Amino acid sequence: MKFHLSEASKNSKIGLISSTTTSWESCPDSCPLKLKGCYTYGGPLALHARKVTEGSRGDEWEDFILKMRALPRGRKVRYNQSGDLPGFNESIDIEKLEELTKVVKERNLQVWTYSHKWKSLKNIKAIKRANEEGLIINLSANSLDDVDRLQKHKIPIAVVVPSDSPNTLYTKNGVKIVICPAQRENKNKDGGKITCEMCMLCYQGKRSCAVGFKSHGISTKHVDKLVSNN
Repeated sequence: MKFHLSEASKNSKIGLISSTTTSWESCPDSCPLKLKGCYTYGGPLALHARKVTEGSRGDEWEDFILKMRALPRGRKVRYNQSGDLPGFNESIDIEKLEELTKVVKERNLQVWTYSHKWKSLKNIKAIKRANEEGLIINLSANSLDDVDRLQKHKIPIAVVVPSDSPNTLYTKNGVKIVICPAQRENKNKDGGKITCEMCMLCYQGKRSCAVGFKSHGISTKHVDKLVSNN
């Protein structure tokens, strides 16, 4: 498994911050978008992620961690623009996650990511510990019902919703879902593009709402059908 760090991301949606990519083997089979529907399988990001997965780009974990440790203090990092937490399929490599969390804390890095690896209590406990130490991991829900099921863990949540969803919606249990500002407003106050660098909503680990992402891209119809039926 390879891990890649871009100190200055070329992803225009993220902004001028750092980003990482992990081999696709890290993605769990429980994710309904795996292999079909995930945004990382299309466009320029797919070309990059595929090279990392094939091993022609990226580093072994030890070298990757050294590069993370060398980032400027306080650096914003979108961890895993593609891929999931270290560990194959449904598993989390606890040792690697703890090592990453330690680096984040020592360097005061502003790191956030998302994970579908929430099916086991062991994984939930590991993810919760990381969040408490400052590595913000959003649980990736696939439906509003998932949000209700996951809310009890008191871990930040992100969820994919149909492309025609309103900008604010609620689950059956009353949990508020706020659509990603880049999809909701598109422009900042100066008329420029809203990026993760400006927003940082997903980094707010103790927020009261879940963040919603409307399905988009070449697989919109397929994803709409998946998330509408869950």
